[in-house]
Amino acid sequence: MCMKKIYLLTTGICLSATLWAQSPGGISTGLSLWLKADAAPTLNLTGSNVNSWTYFNNGANSFSFTGGTQAAVVPNAINGLPTVSFGGNTEMDGPTGASAPLAAGSVAYSVFAVWNSSSAGVGGNTQRIWGQWGGQGDGNGGNGTTLWLFQGNWGDQPEISPFTTGEGRTYPANGYMISQMNLLNQNTSDLQLIDQNNLSGAATVLSTDPSNNATTTRAFLSTAVNSLGYRANGGSPSEFFSGNLAELIVYTNPVDNTSPSSNARNQIFSYLAMKYGIPTGTSLLSSTGAVVWDAAGNATYNNSVIALGVDNGSGLNVQSTNVAGAAGVSGAGNLLLSAYDPLVTNGLFIAVGNDNGSLTESTSNIPVAAAGSSRLQRNWFVQNTGPAGRVNVGFDFTGVPITGAIGTTSDFRLMVNSAGNTSFPDATTELYTPSSFTGNVANFTAVTLSNGSVFAIISNASGATPLPVNFISFTAQGNGSDVDLNWSVGDNEQASNYEIDRSADGAHFEKIAVVPNVAGQTDYGYVDATAGTGTHYYRVLETDLNGQSIYSKVVSATLGEGEFSINVLNNPAQGRTEAELQINAVSAGKAFVELWSVGGARISLLEQALGTGPNTISVPMTGLQAGTYVIKVTVGTVTKVVQLVKL
Repeated sequence: MCMKKIYLLTTGICLSATLWAQSPGGISTGLSLWLKADAAPTLNLTGSNVNSWTYFNNGANSFSFTGGTQAAVVPNAINGLPTVSFGGNTEMDGPTGASAPLAAGSVAYSVFAVWNSSSAGVGGNTQRIWGQWGGQGDGNGGNGTTLWLFQGNWGDQPEISPFTTGEGRTYPANGYMISQMNLLNQNTSDLQLIDQNNLSGAATVLSTDPSNNATTTRAFLSTAVNSLGYRANGGSPSEFFSGNLAELIVYTNPVDNTSPSSNARNQIFSYLAMKYGIPTGTSLLSSTGAVVWDAAGNATYNNSVIALGVDNGSGLNVQSTNVAGAAGVSGAGNLLLSAYDPLVTNGLFIAVGNDNGSLTESTSNIPVAAAGSSRLQRNWFVQNTGPAGRVNVGFDFTGVPITGAIGTTSDFRLMVNSAGNTSFPDATTELYTPSSFTGNVANFTAVTLSNGSVFAIISNASGATPLPVNFISFTAQGNGSDVDLNWSVGDNEQASNYEIDRSADGAHFEKIAVVPNVAGQTDYGYVDATAGTGTHYYRVLETDLNGQSIYSKVVSATLGEGEFSINVLNNPAQGRTEAELQINAVSAGKAFVELWSVGGARISLLEQALGTGPNTISVPMTGLQAGTYVIKVTVGTVTKVVQLVKL
């Protein structure tokens, strides 16, 4: 019997130096405060109640609950990510004095946040999300700054007469905002208010010193108070925040697109927009400044842009997304995008936008093979930064007038044209049938969205519309000096053959074999006896009788010098609490299996006795947040690594 020992290493906050090297959008200059509700180790909880919230960029500083009603973590609040909810009576205090986020006397700084409020603040309901200022009796009389909500507006309030209130940007009740207050250290027009609704235009500029006197217009900062969720000024607590906070970022310097580095503001907004599914209308950039979505080049489709991607520089790992707040909204036509083949490569993004076409039916621009069908007139465009593998596409038909029957999968198709042709000619168009419906959402799985492709929805397929092949599974497993390939398909009546491609780098493939389709057969296999040592990547290209084709996902197998190979059987681990790892050993022995975060923190260590041949091991992941993890397996002096995504 195989015995295993598990060593759990999750006590306390294990945040490594590698983790701290991340910064919002890759902008690190002046970063003093970074709170992230999705950084689970930074939240000290009792149940879901927040006892304290540690800075993500500085493990020595935190906000602690000091009175009222505790804030609580709300899972899956926005784009599958948690928020910290403030119930209108929560007091949280952070470090002050020399440890306050901004130095005493500062007149130039920048504050970013992702938040919503449960009310628009009409009727004098003032709310404070975060603030730093002076307290009564400290000689500063309230000097400070605050992310402040009042009468349906958000902005900054400098607290001291004659400086007027810095409100000026409206916000909707319950709608999530990406906001920036940018302080410029100048006598007039020193405050910029920017959010996702005016990022592409001119910032809202407020002249907060109508007298234009000789001093800077903002009150010099005190460091006596540093609070979350309320106003604390030496008297009774007041002006409580009622809403959700997902992320708060404070810089000790102004941030725009020229300082502290080119495109700094847009990189931070891009990071937050992609992470939380909040479209900005502007180009999306990675933490290195690389273009993820070209708003000008894709102007026709620059609507409701969402993206999947991995960006180690900012800790971004978006494996599923949709437009925040659009799920289940009648007539919104919400698109849900998720990675079927987990995204693990740093800098790999899949961005999608639409042409704002009507969500009504038309019989135009449909493949000849689907003649007589009806389609929605809206088209979507895809921009990828590299080979992205396959994705899952969901479309929410809530409130969308269609003639197809919801729940009847044969009434619907997703048509994808790899050449970007919105006429959808047969030669370059692939058709996908929903694998299932979830309520009003049609789920199309394992869809190939290449760079520059367009796609649209057939909402009532004619009876003659062909049912395309779909790959149900595809695995590669080392077996001594061979690699065993196995795949299963469905709806393969129109299939002709299966081409097997191999690659040494996962990007450049060559054909190694062709397996013919057999009527009525859905399970296929092939043994690659010529692979040799190293890591090998495989894909299968299915070709229909009419010449149309579709790729499987890319899988890999590693052959060593006769020692062992590893493979994660359920990658991604979706809806499961454990990862199923298979180790194929040439001889009996002992393996040490380590689970690590991508930030460099070891989560667990497992000791496992190995028998000759395949060994299946369960790696515990109960309680871990969704995201990318690393599994290291050591047998003797040999260590191998594989990445795992938990959804």
